[in-house]
Amino acid sequence: MGLRKLLHNCPRLTVLNLDCPALNDDDMWTLSTSCRQLRALSLVSGSHPSGCVTDEGIQAIASNCRNLCHLRLRATCAGAFTERAFRAIAERYTDQLQSFALEWVGTHSTGLSVYGGGPDAERRFVEALQAVILQNAKLHALSLDWPIGIDKSLDAAAQTLRYLRSLRIGNAHNTLAIKLLIAANPSLESLSLYEVNLAPEPSRFFAPLLSNLRNPRGPTIRELELEGIGCVANILPFLTRFHSLTRVKFAQSRRAAFLHLPAIDDFVAAVARSCPHLQSIDIPIMTDVPILQIAHGCPMLEELDVGYGKEVTDSAIIFLARKCPKIHKLHLGCAELLTDTSLTILMESLGPSLRRLTLPFGNKLLTIKTLRAIANHCKRLEGLANLPATMGMRPLLENVPKLTRLLVLGLSIGPHVDSVQGWRHYMSREEQDTLKAACKRLKYISYGG
Repeated sequence: MGLRKLLHNCPRLTVLNLDCPALNDDDMWTLSTSCRQLRALSLVSGSHPSGCVTDEGIQAIASNCRNLCHLRLRATCAGAFTERAFRAIAERYTDQLQSFALEWVGTHSTGLSVYGGGPDAERRFVEALQAVILQNAKLHALSLDWPIGIDKSLDAAAQTLRYLRSLRIGNAHNTLAIKLLIAANPSLESLSLYEVNLAPEPSRFFAPLLSNLRNPRGPTIRELELEGIGCVANILPFLTRFHSLTRVKFAQSRRAAFLHLPAIDDFVAAVARSCPHLQSIDIPIMTDVPILQIAHGCPMLEELDVGYGKEVTDSAIIFLARKCPKIHKLHLGCAELLTDTSLTILMESLGPSLRRLTLPFGNKLLTIKTLRAIANHCKRLEGLANLPATMGMRPLLENVPKLTRLLVLGLSIGPHVDSVQGWRHYMSREEQDTLKAACKRLKYISYGG
């Protein structure tokens, strides 16, 4: 309701990014009539009526928001959008869109191959989606990650788009079209591939990227995001050739359980040696080896997510803290071997720059000493997660208010609740209000376990 009231009173709103299904078709009509100057819109269509946006909502935006340049549509439910939505987009925003995204964020993609109207409805959906691409040939960013229609839409993109700087593809089997699309866009700087099977010929697939790198006058790939089991053997070895990388992210698969492979640590270490300009690394690692190489080879590092880190030790974290002082976002995964010693040194070194910190989940060795080090050295911290709930209310009241910029606090109840020094599983409403009142900006307290 607060968001709906806001939309009524912001006629000059130009950018709206929604990361959860918060609005429905009626709200889209309100938004389109109240905020006609909107230039960028990102929304999520859910399954509940209060957060489900359909063709009618998109048609409302197309009818009234004539200045729109950036559109991102995500959905969690089958058949949220049909060809009517994309026809409206193609007709209204011809030669106007600079970025377009259609992404599936549901937990299951089965059963989406046929809409209510059968194969004919699916064909019309594909044609309408192709029309959006064909009539916006100057797109700078394209994201297609949908269970149906992606392969044929990629054919249209490969024939039309020549100015892409960012490309994100998922659920696609048409690797030839992806290769041609990459080759046709020499200005490409960011590439994300999700569940794209490149096993047969990964070297030929990456040939256009490598040729761009060999051109000293041309732009280079700076960001790579990969997901899928096949990436470990087929794609990760190629990352060492992209010496200008600033950001790399890898996840094994969103469709399969996590399984760490020893080869990943070796690949990460090799990438760190070959890519000295890396600023962001998000790859599930296991041991000290890649951490030590990252610390030695990536002095410009600003963001690190170890993903797993089950065997990472104090010595590696201490070395990282001393070699990479620019880190402002750090996720320590499940590093159960870390102690107060390394975390204290880490806070002393990174304190002036640290903005987001996720402590290792399930770690039973951390005590109040770590919390005190965070409170004394991390004055710019805005988000703190996986803080063991066993520390109790009193230490929280003594230390958390020192973090004057803290917005979000995440408490870990996981395995800590079995400790003899344990605390109740959750704060009462009164205790949460007391802690929030003692902190200047703290708005949200969450739990994980």
